[in-house]
Amino acid sequence: MGTTHSLAGRLGAETRHRPGSDTTALRRDLTAARIEEYVRRTLADAPPLTDQQRAKIAGLLATPGGGAA
Repeated sequence: MGTTHSLAGRLGAETRHRPGSDTTALRRDLTAARIEEYVRRTLADAPPLTDQQRAKIAGLLATPGGGAA
């Protein structure tokens, strides 16, 4: 959780101290860190996934927008 808190703090500081700055990269990194933490927690509590299930999830990550139409 340290990474998420650190990134959230950096984003907050950036928006507070430099309101007109581009925070796209910080927002992207924070989103990725949150997703990673969620996936790690979820997998730690779940039974092992099948190869097909892992491939389907990996496909969602490999497709912009998660494959949404």
